[in-house]
Amino acid sequence: MFNSMFKFMKEAKLESNENQAKLNAFKNLGNY
Repeated sequence: MFNSMFKFMKEAKLESNENQAKLNAFKNLGNY
């Protein structure tokens, strides 16, 4: 789980609203 999250965060480095929204959603999933 953590490895996939780290990979996702690396891929989401582009500072676009879409990627930021995806990153926020993914962080929220990690809180559960």
